[in-house]
Amino acid sequence: MVITLKRTKKFLINGIILTLTTLFMKSVSLVFNIYIAKRVGSEAIGVFGLVMSVYMFAITFATSGLSLACTYIVSERFAIKDYSCGIKTVRTCILFSILLGLSAMLISIIFSTPICNIWLKGQINTIPIYCMAARITSNCSFFCYWRFFQCDWKSF
Repeated sequence: MVITLKRTKKFLINGIILTLTTLFMKSVSLVFNIYIAKRVGSEAIGVFGLVMSVYMFAITFATSGLSLACTYIVSERFAIKDYSCGIKTVRTCILFSILLGLSAMLISIIFSTPICNIWLKGQINTIPIYCMAARITSNCSFFCYWRFFQCDWKSF
């Protein structure tokens, strides 16, 4: 009974800390967004929102669950102390992430005009889509590295 009360108290304290931290971070984000909106204007914020929706779609296509697969396979290898196979798996996942990222980048560049004209109703030109497409490959590789280091940290 005493152990349960200690755990409950610890859980509640951690929950309060997490709630207060989240509220603080959301407040900082709100103030920052107001500052940015005043600084660059509502039109730039709107363009950013439109481009980010296309960007998130492209990132979802490019990662395609690859980072989760990397986590799962590398964790299995590290659990049985087969570190060399885990490293090979990460290299393979990074190669696939680069290939998928390049394909998503090319698709975004090729279809940037229809995306801007049909999906976004001609509200922006294609330059923001090109800038967004340039970042897709590096972010896909980052997701695999992030998952690898997450597995590596948990295995020790």
